[in-house]
Amino acid sequence: MKILCIADEENKGLWDHFKKEKLEGIDLILSAGDLNPDYLQFLVTMGKAPVLYV
Repeated sequence: MKILCIADEENKGLWDHFKKEKLEGIDLILSAGDLNPDYLQFLVTMGKAPVLYV
């Protein structure tokens, strides 16, 4: 299982300079910290993986 862990700051490599292949094969996105809800929605939409956040 491939898990993308994100926290505290949006990554410009995923957000501003998106390339679909960066999220290919990701099975789960795990989010911690104070992230922009639009950023999380973007990752869910483009990555096709569910997000769990704490």
